[in-house]
Amino acid sequence: MKYADKISMADLMDEQGEYCGRLVQIFSILGNKIRFKILCLLHDGEKCVTELVEAIENAKEPNVSQQLKLMTSAGILSKRRDGRMRYYSLADNDVAEFISFLKQYHASRKQG
Repeated sequence: MKYADKISMADLMDEQGEYCGRLVQIFSILGNKIRFKILCLLHDGEKCVTELVEAIENAKEPNVSQQLKLMTSAGILSKRRDGRMRYYSLADNDVAEFISFLKQYHASRKQG
């Protein structure tokens, strides 16, 4: 049984609930276009900052780095260093599953 199956609707709607707060935080992060693009790119695997900047049209490294720091602090991403390079990957399995769902949904809408 997944964690989400154990949550009652009352718990989900409780503004004081930890789960509700986490959902609001995640949707707030997903609501930013650059952060959403970063998450979609990282869904395909670990990437360094340079790879992310190059993959996102009109993105600047300081802005991408700021968004990565925010998502790492929120526990959504993990970071590792290799010399001077910083590599990021998805750390939250629920967010990874949600991105998978969104990709499948988008693909089905394009076909239908």
